Amino acid sequence: MSVLIYMRATSINEWDELKSFPTMLLLIGIFRVSINVSTTRAILTDGNAGHVIEEFGQFVIGGNLLIGIVIFTVLIIFQFIVANGASRTAEVAARFTLDSLPGKQMSIDADLNQRIISEKDAQAKRKKLNMETEFYGAMDGAGKFIKGDVIFGIVILFVNIIFGLIVGMMQQGMSFADAALHYTQLTVGDGIVNQIGSLMLAISTGIIVTRVFDGSPDTVTEGIFKELLAHEVVVYALGGLFIEM
Repeated sequence: MSVLIYMRATSINEWDELKSFPTMLLLIGIFRVSINVSTTRAILTDGNAGHVIEEFGQFVIGGNLLIGIVIFTVLIIFQFIVANGASRTAEVAARFTLDSLPGKQMSIDADLNQRIISEKDAQAKRKKLNMETEFYGAMDGAGKFIKGDVIFGIVILFVNIIFGLIVGMMQQGMSFADAALHYTQLTVGDGIVNQIGSLMLAISTGIIVTRVFDGSPDTVTEGIFKELLAHEVVVYALGGLFIEM
């Protein structure tokens, strides 16, 4: 689902093509929290959270506990930075949208009075303007929800490791080293599986709130390539650089 939302976020031409995005973030976030609670229960009670989580943990840690923890920590920090930036950008976008609302309404009224647009067009523009204000206001709240979701993932990480050590040593008779390796591997695998989806949602949020919608039919990727390769000199210089390499 996160992959689908990410692909859709990069292919929209206008914000109103994905009006339900804030609601989707909320519902997916609640679903992810329920999955986190279920996997945490499985890790602490059974010492096993499924084949997928175990394989991810083995792949990341690779027998070296320290390297696995470092890689997972870097991923968490990166996701927190993206989520925090998206939340701040959504807050600023909502504020500027509200501040510019009276001027845009006056512009619509002026065009209507001068017969530049019809009454029907004016109503459609007012409706879209109100929807835009509500959308960016909802995105402001959704951005904070994503940030909270990242913090929740970090808390779950420490809960799984600390209480996993306690359960492993006191109830299953494992040594400290074995319990640390086993439960850290499961925790890292669980965290990677959950944080990949959360990271893609955070990136999708950042793409939507940072894009300037100018009415162009180009998607995000098309607009980026068109602007980067707009001048032939840049293309020739890039080609020459690749040839030299």
